[in-house]
Amino acid sequence: MLGAETSPEAVKAEATDVSAETTTTTEAQPKKRPLEVHGLRLIELSDRTSSVMHVTEGEEYYSKHDPVVNAFRMFSQLNDVAVSGRVSVVPVSSYSETLMSHAAEVSSDFALIPWSEYGNMTEDQQMQFAMSPSERFKSGMHLEFVHDALQRAVKTCNAGIFIDNGLGGISKATARPRMNRTRSATSTPSYHEPPTLPVSDKSHHVFFPFFGGADDRAALGFVLQLAKSPLVTLTITHVSWAEEDDHDEGDNAVVESSTAAATRRNSATMGKHIEAVTAQDLALLAALRSYPPQELAGGLIFDEVVVSTSRAAADEAFALAQAAVGKSPRNAGDIVVLGRRHLQLGDPAGEGRGGSGDLGRILGVAAERMVAKGVDASVLVIQAGGAGLDMPNPDKVRFE
Repeated sequence: MLGAETSPEAVKAEATDVSAETTTTTEAQPKKRPLEVHGLRLIELSDRTSSVMHVTEGEEYYSKHDPVVNAFRMFSQLNDVAVSGRVSVVPVSSYSETLMSHAAEVSSDFALIPWSEYGNMTEDQQMQFAMSPSERFKSGMHLEFVHDALQRAVKTCNAGIFIDNGLGGISKATARPRMNRTRSATSTPSYHEPPTLPVSDKSHHVFFPFFGGADDRAALGFVLQLAKSPLVTLTITHVSWAEEDDHDEGDNAVVESSTAAATRRNSATMGKHIEAVTAQDLALLAALRSYPPQELAGGLIFDEVVVSTSRAAADEAFALAQAAVGKSPRNAGDIVVLGRRHLQLGDPAGEGRGGSGDLGRILGVAAERMVAKGVDASVLVIQAGGAGLDMPNPDKVRFE
């Protein structure tokens, strides 16, 4: 989706035009830097893998011959994306450190971390079915990995947690299969899996609720990049509420933690920070309305919703998402994109201790609500980091 900005017809037309131009004109218009994707496959280091690596050539051998990495390379090259693939065989406890160290080595702008299909950190070949939502998000080891990776990503680059729910048109079974009485293999022909038909509608719809803050600004830039694809339509909804309700108590109130005392001491400063960020966000949205990107091929819908209280903001965002996504069940899958942290919704300012086992503390209040209620789309949670923490100047933003 990020790499397919032009159609094959446009590429052919561009090639024809270029061949007719002079060399001087061609050199005056350098091509844009292509999208580069660096894939990293993490394999648990155990006694068995250690002995295998001892008799082979280590991770370099794994990277060249690993079937998953090779399939990743082939898929990316077929979609005109510059790609590299690598295997790292490390202990599970070093997964997050290895991941973000590799992101720093290749100077990544964005680190995309997929949520485990089964909620665990190792490949279990005996699991033939998808876990239920309650089981998929309960693994303490996996929650710790995501929490640690996000903490390390703050100093490196923007990061995203991707929770797949059928992106690409492949439906996900959420329930365990029933055991049906069948005939023996000797009395019936061998069972053949029916072929999966190609997806005729390759379109996607992306829904993004904007609350404000650094994470939402990073997510805004990402969804606008996605919307450059002719297969993507985008809905941006600004969710706001009355300022005097910012500190109401309720389900989404800030949870007391080890940083509560410091938070109370700096409550006045934090309140001014939230107000200043909100003013900058409003100016940024105004710039988007005044100077909409001209290269958005799929179309942009911009809405604004005012809710009664901040406690209702996350629920309203879920209702808006359900109304926007899943309307084309035969397409290639929709995505709900959210910023991770929103102080106004009750997300804590600091990570604190003991927060790695809490899904809401890891994904944020809004994203946790989407996952818990089961939005009919994949979910991408974005956290700002590195250069993504810089506040853009609304007066100079043209979204190019």
